[in-house]
Amino acid sequence: MTAVMDGRLVIDCAVLLLYFVIIISIGLYMGRKEENLKDFALGGRAIPWWAVLGSLIAAETTAATFFGTPGEGFTFRNYTYLQLAIGTILARILVSYIFIKPYYDYKVYSIYEYLT
Repeated sequence: MTAVMDGRLVIDCAVLLLYFVIIISIGLYMGRKEENLKDFALGGRAIPWWAVLGSLIAAETTAATFFGTPGEGFTFRNYTYLQLAIGTILARILVSYIFIKPYYDYKVYSIYEYLT
């Protein structure tokens, strides 16, 4: 390893360590406010449906989507994956609007409780 690589490794490790310290600190600070399962798991039922939708989409979207979709579309002139991604987002909006509001109204804790 060269001296430049050693310097970059130290910086990379410091940034990663700082990231973990910040994330854990935020979690511990925000966790002190939670008093019960409703507050912890459901955000006190105060999160709007569109914010839940954004969270769901962010959780299932990977870097491959951001880098792979444009790459495939450009290389192969194939926009099928892009159409699928747009359709998925539109379907998520519809499903979120239909299911999340009643989910809050019925005051259930899980999707299984909602479906029974």
